Amino acid sequence: MIEKSPSPRARRLMRAGAVVGGVLALFVAVAGFLHTPAGRPLLSKLAGKGCPFGRGKLEPARREELRRFALSKLAQTYLRSPAHSSLGFELGSAKRVDVEAWAAGHRLTCKPESKGSGLACGAVPGALL
Repeated sequence: MIEKSPSPRARRLMRAGAVVGGVLALFVAVAGFLHTPAGRPLLSKLAGKGCPFGRGKLEPARREELRRFALSKLAQTYLRSPAHSSLGFELGSAKRVDVEAWAAGHRLTCKPESKGSGLACGAVPGALL
């Protein structure tokens, strides 16, 4: 069986892909070398101070302070989750005695669940839901 050779366009695309892959691999290799003990002096000359999180450069307390600062900025970008309610109770803040009083007021029989601290109420009328 005779195999077809790739078209000139396909050869150019393969060559371009190989060049891009080679450049990326070289970049990763150089960046990795700059973070080794042998490459840190060169990194200091190139970047001024070197890697800000380099070994021995920051005290643990300062590193933790910077980490917390970065996380606080990240957390501020997200909206807080909306409050969730069920049967008129705020989930996560309702007290068990309030739920039991509500169930007794509606003549419901509730039993503690086998797992966790929840209550299982049987035959709840749809109008209450």
